[in-house]
Amino acid sequence: MPGAGKTSVCEYLKSYGEAAYDVDDGFATHFDQNGRERDHWERDFLFLLLPAKIDYLKKESEKANVFLCGNTSRPENYLSLFDRIVFLELELDVLKERLRNRPDNPFGKDPESLQAVIDYYPSTNRFWSKLSQTNKRVKIVDASLSLREVADEITCFCIGSELAREAQR
Repeated sequence: MPGAGKTSVCEYLKSYGEAAYDVDDGFATHFDQNGRERDHWERDFLFLLLPAKIDYLKKESEKANVFLCGNTSRPENYLSLFDRIVFLELELDVLKERLRNRPDNPFGKDPESLQAVIDYYPSTNRFWSKLSQTNKRVKIVDASLSLREVADEITCFCIGSELAREAQR
């Protein structure tokens, strides 16, 4: 969800030496309804991960834990690509306030993109809530916690599971 803190978490993880990447830094792009790549956002466009970037992340994950921080259209298409998935959950009023006040990203400041966030908010939260109840690889984290607490929740869930998997080998 835009404004939940994904970019801030990504920067925080990087500052501690983690291999963290932001979807907005070239890992996904906009496509129109005809599948043509576009260089800007429009409400009916899709924001999808790029296959070459997925391949890059797979190679990187052979060397270290990799965190991909971001949000895309059709997340159900990507579930099998990741060992762990975390959704940052935030009350709508707090989310709108963050969007209005964030200095580094204009998305959500104009009426059209803000309305898109508001419109998608209920279905996005339902999707991840339902999935987290049935899939142990998915976790909901309260994004109203401090940045450190959010990052700790994420790394405990992701890296702790990775360490447990390594111990089983």
